[in-house]
Amino acid sequence: MIKLNRKMEQEIHLLQCSDNELVLKKVDEFSMDVFPKIKLVDNQLVVVDYNNQLEDNMLNYEWITSTYKDFTGYEASCNKMRLSDYIHLEGIPIWPFMINYLDRLKRELRENYPQFGFTIIVQLQDVDTEIRFHVTRENEIGWLVEDLDEYSDDAILVCTI
Repeated sequence: MIKLNRKMEQEIHLLQCSDNELVLKKVDEFSMDVFPKIKLVDNQLVVVDYNNQLEDNMLNYEWITSTYKDFTGYEASCNKMRLSDYIHLEGIPIWPFMINYLDRLKRELRENYPQFGFTIIVQLQDVDTEIRFHVTRENEIGWLVEDLDEYSDDAILVCTI
């Protein structure tokens, strides 16, 4: 299921790209940088381990719940990918890149972690774009509020798989 706020609906209609080959090349580049860093820790957290340092039994779950309130908040924080930190889109509009990357990330998560459902969040900001994801847990609230229009400054897309 995909949910958008009004600002994201407006952004989608404005952004198009005719060079799909270049878009897919950039999606491949970004995916090859991020996907190898996604790992399952302690059979319960799926995180992007940017520095390849996380191992089973090394997380302090008391600290995680006291700092982030739950695993969802921790994962959403750990799994934040700011595009400008990884890739330069070189004139490619963000939306064609994002929709292709979103599709690739969904496939990656489904194939490698079929035991979990996921929530993927795309946030188009004035200066950058962020992607986050977390495991969707029945006993925890989502990282964002239900009414995405409360985030009026940024364009938001939430995809659950």
